[in-house]
Amino acid sequence: MIINRTAHSALYNLTPSEISELLFTAHNGGYSFFPKYGTYNSLISIKGINIIRSESIKSELIDLYDYWCRRYENVDNVLDKKFHNELFPFLQKEIGFFVNSDLEYNLVDEALFDMGYEDLQLQCENVNFLTTHSIIQLKNIQEKVNWLIEEIESQLN
Repeated sequence: MIINRTAHSALYNLTPSEISELLFTAHNGGYSFFPKYGTYNSLISIKGINIIRSESIKSELIDLYDYWCRRYENVDNVLDKKFHNELFPFLQKEIGFFVNSDLEYNLVDEALFDMGYEDLQLQCENVNFLTTHSIIQLKNIQEKVNWLIEEIESQLN
C-alpha cells in the first residue's frame, strides 16, 4: 500500500484525483484463496488416505490441508475483517472517501485526507503487515503443492 511513513511528502505532489485512484486501488484490496476440501475430506473420512503408499506424501498432504490451508484461512479472515470493519469505515468516516456498488468513487477531500493521514498510515501499516503474512502463507502452500506434485510424479515413474 502506498500510504507509509515515507509517502506523505510524495502525496503532496498528487492531485485529489490521483490520491482517490490510489485509495480506490487500496479499497479493492486483495483476493482470497479458497482451498477446496471436498476430495481431501472424503479421502480422510473413508480412510482412503491409506491407498497412498508413501508416508511422506501422506504426511505432507495432511500437513498441507490441516495446517497450512487452515492457517492461511485464519490470516485471510483477519485481513478481510481489517478491510471491511476498519479500513473501509475509516476511509468513509475520516477521509470522506466512498466507493459505491458500481465501483464509482468520489474525489478525496484534501483537508480531510491531510488531517487523517497519520491514522490512515497506521491503518495501512496494519493491512500491509497482514497482507505480507498472507502472501507468505500462500507461498508456503505453493511450495507444499509443488513438492507434492514432484513427489507424486516421481512415484509414478
